[in-house]
Amino acid sequence: MGATVFDVDFNEEFKIITHPSLGFAKVRLRTELSELDFKSHFAIFSSGTNSKELKGYILSEKAVEANARAVNAWFALTSKDVWGLSLPVYHVGGLSVLVRARLLGNRIVDLRKWRPEQWYKTMSDERVTMTTIVPTQLFDLVQKNLTAPAALRCLIVGGDFLPQSLEQKARDLNWPVIRTYGMTEVCSQLASGKHPGDKLSVLPLHEVRTNSEGTLQVKSSSLFTASFVLGEKLKLDFADSLCDA
Repeated sequence: MGATVFDVDFNEEFKIITHPSLGFAKVRLRTELSELDFKSHFAIFSSGTNSKELKGYILSEKAVEANARAVNAWFALTSKDVWGLSLPVYHVGGLSVLVRARLLGNRIVDLRKWRPEQWYKTMSDERVTMTTIVPTQLFDLVQKNLTAPAALRCLIVGGDFLPQSLEQKARDLNWPVIRTYGMTEVCSQLASGKHPGDKLSVLPLHEVRTNSEGTLQVKSSSLFTASFVLGEKLKLDFADSLCDA
């Protein structure tokens, strides 16, 4: 697999990944951070981004790979698995698929343009075994009464709340739905089922607890390096400064 995979240049020292419409922000962020040592890092914008304040995270390659290795082990993936890339790579869910596949040398099939029937045909033709989608995409598949392709063994569904009724309808159509809960702050998956129908379990590389105020606290080898807000000025907060001693 080459250095450039689906618009991500893995040879670049500081990889800033954005929606195509945010090219101006990519240039500005690289300029603003030029004096800091972010070698072997990704910068990725979060879903809370708007035109006035662009929010995002800086993730080390080491942390992203730690999460990817944990996911590969969690699902017992091998080099024979075929990943379907159904999410954009400027979302941590899409980026993490690229990294998981690179670690094992998996083939990746580009499924990012969402047209349910074509997505389904390509999944079947290419014998995709793993992919990640969001609940709205699963809803489309159920509405069209599509049954799971024979080769698919894990349909990971995250990114938003998945109603139990929708999950059950999908499972009635033999879709191997696995719930997941991810955070950009931990470079993708925090908790996941392991098999269809499983409840969420925290992946082994994380330790989680809630404090007295009910706030979730996470200790992890895949923690983000820094968060940023790109407004009139750049605001940068390093994870170390936000952590408990």
